[in-house]
Amino acid sequence: MPSWPLTLPAMPLLERFRETAPNTAARTDMDQGPAKVRQRTTAGVRILSVSYLLNAAQTETLDAFYYSTLAGGSLSFTFMHPRT
Repeated sequence: MPSWPLTLPAMPLLERFRETAPNTAARTDMDQGPAKVRQRTTAGVRILSVSYLLNAAQTETLDAFYYSTLAGGSLSFTFMHPRT
């Protein structure tokens, strides 16, 4: 599995970092009373929104990583989570 290129910054700009927890609940509205809620799955995808300040060479590296190594974003890669 590919990993984040070492020539790119490991940490994003903290003021632009955002993480969204997965929604793993299924909600069913009832004719009367409160909705029924159950856990749909035990695993979910956390969405990370990150920003980096890159120079021209780093931008080319990121483009090559995304388009070539990750086949246009269709493959996964290992990455150090900024929060953990």
